[in-house]
Amino acid sequence: MTVPEADSRNLVVTYPDESLHEASAKMLRNNIGRLPVGIQIAAIGYLDRPGIIVARLRRLEEEHVREPEWVKRYFWSEC
Repeated sequence: MTVPEADSRNLVVTYPDESLHEASAKMLRNNIGRLPVGIQIAAIGYLDRPGIIVARLRRLEEEHVREPEWVKRYFWSEC
């Protein structure tokens, strides 16, 4: 397939200001494994399923680290 042929198809794209949830929903709805990440005039990278999983795991780890401190502060301030 040539670049012009690929460009003429309905390309599914995500943008830097879209949430991870929106991007992964596009991937699931369209049964695709990666999305180009673009701006109005050009693609600037891509997002794939492993990338989504890594981002979610990082977020879960951050929440796990933060939550014990929040719980300690909340309960100790109430005493």
